[in-house]
Amino acid sequence: MTGSMHGKSEISLTGNDDAVSVHGKSKSSPTDNGPAVSVHGKSMSSLTGNGPAVSVLGISGSPHRHGNTETLLDSFLDGAKDVGAEVAKVVIKNLIYRTCQGCNACHKDGVCILTDDFTPLFEKILSVDVLVLASPIYSMGITAELKSLVDRAQPLWARKFVLKNLYFDYDHIQSHKGLFISTAGQSWDNVFDGAFPIVNAFFSDMGFEYYDNVIANKMDEYGGINGHPSALDDAFATGQKVVRVVKKIKKERASKKEADESVQTPPVVE
Repeated sequence: MTGSMHGKSEISLTGNDDAVSVHGKSKSSPTDNGPAVSVHGKSMSSLTGNGPAVSVLGISGSPHRHGNTETLLDSFLDGAKDVGAEVAKVVIKNLIYRTCQGCNACHKDGVCILTDDFTPLFEKILSVDVLVLASPIYSMGITAELKSLVDRAQPLWARKFVLKNLYFDYDHIQSHKGLFISTAGQSWDNVFDGAFPIVNAFFSDMGFEYYDNVIANKMDEYGGINGHPSALDDAFATGQKVVRVVKKIKKERASKKEADESVQTPPVVE
């Protein structure tokens, strides 16, 4: 444990303070049913005990701590936690990393030549059920921080399309949801359009369905996210919704697996 920010417990993913925050208690879930989040893999129990656990990871790509976009992300994560999700947040600004070197070495073996804070972050990304990327719009696109993470995903792209040793089947993609959260000062309806293809490509490489966006423009007009009439409530509700969707999928699959196993098990003859 490394302290807290705004009442939220902070866990370090790689030893850097304030890199990852857990929305909830640090040592146990609100119901004391085990750890609130597993940093290197999924926890085996739900926070509420109502069905399979759903793990949610929010990644803030904003260089401005606790600004409009991170606040919107926090509202989403609070909504996810409200319906029993295991929730964690990574702030890229607080990580130590290098940008992609463009060397294409990963095309040979699917491994990046760089080892830094992004290395365990990719392991974490691949372990969760819901992935949320958050970035304000800077110069009609995502921030340099988030783009650095996207570019460093090249080894996964290489494994899928060059080496062809990584494949996410339909069932996997259907049960792994990706969402994009963003804010913009301008009022243009198309101000987010430059970000969508980048986010879509990242989710595809990571094995996530691009499920939804939570976006809010006119930040200059509203005086920030807290002045927006509906954005924070919309984010909270979307966090609830996606967790319920994934939980339902996991529960249905568990029931089907149990039914299939019972059919395959021969009766005991006495």
